[in-house]
Amino acid sequence: MLMVSGCGVVRDRSGDYTKAESGSGIVVPPWYRQDVINESYPIPDITNNQVLSQDFKVPAPPDAVLRILKEQFSVEVNEDQVWLLVNEPPSRVWPSIERFLSSQGISFSNSNPQLGLAQASLPSNSALIRTFTNSIGLDESKSHVLQILVSQGLKRNTAEVQMRLLEDDGANDFKAWQGESSGLNVEKAVLEKTKDYMIANKDDKSFSLLASDIGGPSKVALVADSDLDSYLKLDLDYDRSWSVVLRAIRDAKLPVADIDRSEGVVYLDVEDNDDKCGFFSWFCSSEKSAPEYDFKVNLKTEKDYVKVYVANMVDPEDTDSQSRILALLLENAS
Repeated sequence: MLMVSGCGVVRDRSGDYTKAESGSGIVVPPWYRQDVINESYPIPDITNNQVLSQDFKVPAPPDAVLRILKEQFSVEVNEDQVWLLVNEPPSRVWPSIERFLSSQGISFSNSNPQLGLAQASLPSNSALIRTFTNSIGLDESKSHVLQILVSQGLKRNTAEVQMRLLEDDGANDFKAWQGESSGLNVEKAVLEKTKDYMIANKDDKSFSLLASDIGGPSKVALVADSDLDSYLKLDLDYDRSWSVVLRAIRDAKLPVADIDRSEGVVYLDVEDNDDKCGFFSWFCSSEKSAPEYDFKVNLKTEKDYVKVYVANMVDPEDTDSQSRILALLLENAS
């Protein structure tokens, strides 16, 4: 449950104590034995009423969210999409992007922080902007429009940033987000520059209240159904989900026996991996012969998400082992 609570399945209750109300005192019936109802950790009476000479502020509770990402900033590429992955909530990423663009002489011409959408004009008559457009491989003699999309990352307290660069058509309207890439190399170059700026200014903890609505449920969650086996729910397209699962398997160091991309199946051979016998010790018995693979990780496209479930090919009734592998995939999905 500690693992699951950090990844969006269970609501974050770390701040609930601030809303707690004082209750009435507990009345103990006189027929109870005094030695039975004594406190395990009694609070001593306060005898020192000295007033402190300085003002003190009670520190905020620590962040209860498990930080799983190994890198705070990274540019990821998958097929024809590229994005910047940031180990910070979108409300902190939004002002960082504004400051980065400002350092390049660029400002938002249109923005909707609640949706995480922004647009900036890159006129060719600005020497500073021409230097920027030239550095990312664009024709500096032409004006362009930069689109920015900040969205919730795979896990809570993470964000993803995508950008599109379009030729300026002269209209000063807020253009709809272009789902297809406008040029992978150019977009990657902008995101790399954004990443470098954020790394250099990572100690700046500015917060955008308007952009706080960008956050939401995690894009990856462990779903447990009373009638069906547990599975991972990925609110991503199939190509991205496939990439996420393969990376999670790799980072979890689960041994892969075979991969069938067309069927969306990854075969695991857990038993033959000596390094995993400590964790999966129940598979390391020498009395049973090892099959070609022990588990099958399957991806299935639903209406608006991808379901990832694990099948135990040795003992289908052993749901505990399936849950352990799902937990590993959830922990390493990033």
